[in-house]
Amino acid sequence: MNRVFWSVVMAGLLACNWAASAQNVKSPSATAFPRINVLSYKIDADLFPDDHDVKVDAVVEFETLEPTDRVIFGLSKGIETQKVLDERGEVLEHAHESSESLIQIKFGATLPAGTVRRLRFSYTGNFEKLTTFKRTGAEGFAYIGNEGTYLLYPAKWIPISGYLVDRARVELNLTVPLGFVVVSSGTLKKVTTKGITETFTWVSDREILPGAVIAARLFEKSVSKSGVNLVFYLEEKFIGEAEKFSTELEKVFNYYQGKFGKYPFGAALQIVQVDDSVRDLAGAAGVLFVQRKDLEARAFPVQLVARRLAYQWWLHALYPKTVGDLWLGEGFAYYSPALFFEEKVSSESFQNELVELAILALKFEGRGPIAQGSALGYAGDTYESIVAGKGAWVLHMFRTLLGDENFFKLLSQFFAQYEFKTVSIDDFQNLAAGYSKQDLRWFFTQWIQSAGVPEFTIEYISVKTKSGFKVRGAVKQDLDLFRMPVEIEIETKGKKEYQTIQVQGKSSPFEFETFTMPLRVAVDPKNRILRNADSLRLSVHLAMGKKLSDKGEFVDAIREFTEATKLDPRSSLAHYYMAETFYEQYNLQSAANSFRDALNGDLKPKWLEVWSHIYMGKIYDILGQRERAKAEYNKAINLKDDHLGAQSEADKYLNVPFTRERNPQNPS
Repeated sequence: MNRVFWSVVMAGLLACNWAASAQNVKSPSATAFPRINVLSYKIDADLFPDDHDVKVDAVVEFETLEPTDRVIFGLSKGIETQKVLDERGEVLEHAHESSESLIQIKFGATLPAGTVRRLRFSYTGNFEKLTTFKRTGAEGFAYIGNEGTYLLYPAKWIPISGYLVDRARVELNLTVPLGFVVVSSGTLKKVTTKGITETFTWVSDREILPGAVIAARLFEKSVSKSGVNLVFYLEEKFIGEAEKFSTELEKVFNYYQGKFGKYPFGAALQIVQVDDSVRDLAGAAGVLFVQRKDLEARAFPVQLVARRLAYQWWLHALYPKTVGDLWLGEGFAYYSPALFFEEKVSSESFQNELVELAILALKFEGRGPIAQGSALGYAGDTYESIVAGKGAWVLHMFRTLLGDENFFKLLSQFFAQYEFKTVSIDDFQNLAAGYSKQDLRWFFTQWIQSAGVPEFTIEYISVKTKSGFKVRGAVKQDLDLFRMPVEIEIETKGKKEYQTIQVQGKSSPFEFETFTMPLRVAVDPKNRILRNADSLRLSVHLAMGKKLSDKGEFVDAIREFTEATKLDPRSSLAHYYMAETFYEQYNLQSAANSFRDALNGDLKPKWLEVWSHIYMGKIYDILGQRERAKAEYNKAINLKDDHLGAQSEADKYLNVPFTRERNPQNPS
């Protein structure tokens, strides 16, 4: 069990009214968190899906790591606590601070360090609507209902200490109506039927992040692959997909086992279907989540599944010491699919994945360093961007420094040495020093502890010499303390030469000799360093704009697409996305103008040409200009591009005019 040291003092409380039994207990958020180490949980819970309720009796065993007369746990706002008892059955004073999702328990005397105690919490919880999670403090992580129940670790539906880092052994006894199946971490020990209910007992002998539970009307199917039993829990209509899904999953599974080490959670991996409305979590220890949209996808969602699967090695089997060390799980998990693409798919797929990771990393890069961890908002967009996306790129850059052979040896040794142990960035750094033969503290300080990425510019002149040409110049960037080896490409007629210089500070001079006249000099031509560049900034604006548009936040989406067109006025994709957004707003004139701009741009990717003509045809049909509409459909047909069924779409409305009713609330 990792021992988590809390030293944060939360202050500045709003006034609260406490129950009579808690009159003498300070608000938890006004008190420093006492240092404790949770050893185990025994959770007995009854689920009432019709009422969206859960009734819980939870016994938490813990050890004090310093003298204290109180302990504090995280507990959801959706919980109503009836009582807290000690191991002798005596009622203890407690205060549940709902605005902070904290509960504080006060003892009658100070407990010495090293004291082991057990507390019994009795409470009920209500998790009714996916849209009310902000009220309960479990946004996107908890829901109870007949269509499926999801009680996930971040919901804090059980008392949690050391959020995201402290782990414990768990026994879960969950009673559900007949017909429900319960899936959790560990081993399913027994299922007991009593009347119209069944109790599922799951036991985890490994220390895990506790409390991840799925209870739904699912069907079970086991598929044996590579010595591991893949146990699927799916809706009946998807159970036939298990074999096909497992065939693709096995490819990634085998690659990870060969590259990182043996699958850490024994002989079984549970693959359980969760609702599309549940937050996009990877799963839990020994449990992989899949959503309905993943099962309905035309092609196996290899990137998504590969990311989620990688968490089994890098987060659930390695225990980050602090929230600042979470990137060891997040960054490794997001970089793992890129490695799979590189070795098992294609170089192009690998490069595309790196570009996607760079776009993700740069979305919110300036909001803080990777080391902030969950303070960036666990599982939110900023957290994913910085801790996962940028964390993955840090690993890629570190790989460049070490070289492939040393890098992959390091990954294998790192996992083997720290499997089911507490690990920190210092541990990784110290292990890496043995492979690098140099002091790399500057690298981790720069990329993990600090925020900011460089933006390179290059200035140079070429001078004729007796033996050829001399190129003199400097690489400039905007971070005064930046340091990194950077590759320079010198292109001459029919040839490219490469040199590596140490870029340090805002200006780093270089001088090279070539036999023939240099035609072009470029910095970091193979994109091995995470940096600001117009092409990446363009992609960031497009990605953010598309996400906003998909969420119906059209004004903000237009703002992002406008920034993209400023960076590249000829970007057809930027104009096309803007046109789609205007079209959804029923701003037909602006949509038509933007579709024309898309057709007059660089026409990359090629498919947007055919769809721009189809959209133009639809706009003319809406406006009653049938002949102009038919001309656009004919242009689309003549292109012979059938991307996403474009030809049948154009042919359909060539024969029958397109119609669309305007709905100001939800135009379609």
